[in-house]
Amino acid sequence: MNIFSLVKNIRISFIIAITVAHLGLGATNTVAYDLSLNFSLNSNPSGPWSYGTKTNLQGAFTLFTLRQSSTSANGVPVEYWLLNPNDQPFIMYNATINTATGDGGQGIYPPGTVLLYPSTTSGNPYVFGDVRFTAPQTGSYLLQTTVRSYLNGSLSGDYDFHVLDNGVELFGRFLPGNSGTNYTTTVNLAAGDTIDFAAGRGLDGNGNYSGAVVTAILTPVTTCTPPPSGLVSWWQAEENGNDSIGSNNGTLINNGTLIIPGAWTNTGTYTAGAGQINFDGPGTQIINHNAQSIAKLMISGGGEKLFKADIFIQQELNLQDGILATDNHSRILVDQSATITGGSWCGTSRDTRTFH
Repeated sequence: MNIFSLVKNIRISFIIAITVAHLGLGATNTVAYDLSLNFSLNSNPSGPWSYGTKTNLQGAFTLFTLRQSSTSANGVPVEYWLLNPNDQPFIMYNATINTATGDGGQGIYPPGTVLLYPSTTSGNPYVFGDVRFTAPQTGSYLLQTTVRSYLNGSLSGDYDFHVLDNGVELFGRFLPGNSGTNYTTTVNLAAGDTIDFAAGRGLDGNGNYSGAVVTAILTPVTTCTPPPSGLVSWWQAEENGNDSIGSNNGTLINNGTLIIPGAWTNTGTYTAGAGQINFDGPGTQIINHNAQSIAKLMISGGGEKLFKADIFIQQELNLQDGILATDNHSRILVDQSATITGGSWCGTSRDTRTFH
């Protein structure tokens, strides 16, 4: 299988995805370490991620030192880290915004795809394609990984996939062609501890067509510090300004962007400010709140947004993707001077536009 045809390097800009958890007293923001989103074309290792190979699962980890570019069958550039030019094992990454294809259409690699490939023959001592995560700090991590055959069709060969904690196997599967699996666990790591994700040749020992498309995300698990005794007030900032202990309720002023993927129940006081609320859940979102004003409202994610009380949009209604619905005879009112983008509206009521 000739997968390489050298092309000129391409420059890519990356956006690192950050997951911010709504946590209680003493909690900090949580950064998710995502193999695909954090993939580097410029250095190896890069941050907590290293790309390399192993001769056996408990053996030494050897870094890939060569980066090479190639063009997929449909002309989309793809990037590799490997030991030797045009050789296996390797790791491949699609850094473009286009889907790459190969092997007569049996290989389909959307943007961000990471493909691990073992060596193809027993004569090569470097059996496994391996990705290593090195813990940047001590703590608990939520580990989430998925794997699937890199081909879907008659060419797809068997392979094996393993997750190791400091060389000790946590998870291992020998998988037939056209198949995949997933694994999720929580691991306790000291700074410098390692998690390896390794792909091998499968039970038959033949690495031809044995590559694996891999996702891997490790998220530090941050626990809330319990509130000390004797607190007079505690504001948890859970989408309202309520005092969880006393009666000193505050007012939530939205001058930023509040992204809500699930249900929103607001029984406190909310001031619209100049900020935006984005309901972006893929399923039905129940919005149960005091009848109130919002400066800017965005509807996205594709799901139904069901408002249980009147809501008044002062400046902007942005209808990207989803269904805007009401219940309990409530209304969605938009100021006459506000801008509306996307979607459609009908009906008018004095100086407002009413959506159904």
